[in-house]
Amino acid sequence: MRKHWLRCSIAVAGVSALAGCKGESPTSLKLEPVMPVGCFCVGPPSASGQVAVVGQPVTITLEVTDQHSNPASGVRISWAVVHDGGFTDVATSVTDSSGNATVNWTLDTIAKLDSLQASLSSGAAMLVTATGRHAAAVPATKISGDTQTIAAGATSQPFVVKVTDRYGNAVGMPVAWAVTGGGTLSAMTTTTDANGATQVMLTTGAVPGVYRIIATYGAIPASTFTLTAM
Repeated sequence: MRKHWLRCSIAVAGVSALAGCKGESPTSLKLEPVMPVGCFCVGPPSASGQVAVVGQPVTITLEVTDQHSNPASGVRISWAVVHDGGFTDVATSVTDSSGNATVNWTLDTIAKLDSLQASLSSGAAMLVTATGRHAAAVPATKISGDTQTIAAGATSQPFVVKVTDRYGNAVGMPVAWAVTGGGTLSAMTTTTDANGATQVMLTTGAVPGVYRIIATYGAIPASTFTLTAM
């Protein structure tokens, strides 16, 4: 029976890498990346990965060869997304005259490690991984602290903001803080945490008045809190 081997090429926005494994039950992988992208063979597993934006497609190309390293055309490859790893545009592909077959794999919208398995009827298989990173930040959300009323000269409750992408994935980024009306902020710059949240507090001046606390995030719209000191 004719045996087939798999090689993998992954492209994300024009960047590609090659990897190969021999045998129907491959035990190792040699990865030669142009950029930090990659794939790996199963049985037993060895791994490499790539990073791509959640909800966006990556193009996966596999090369099938025979035992003499000649391209094998007309070989059917089955694609199976592992768990909630997004979806592919086709369930199976057939290799062309160069032994290549391609699938477009759209990653899940949750920022995490996704996996896609390609397999042949002979039992040879390859697992491709991609780590989904957050998409572009959308306007931040004010979580708490707005419209406070405190005594003049006292310290406020935290002003809390949260930055995410359109899917709700946390976005890590610096936040610049400013205040109008006087007083002292607990920090002028903070960074959002693993949940996309960050905060400051304000110690007001001794004179009663209205304060505005402004958080800015670069390109996305600023958030403004108000506080009244009595």
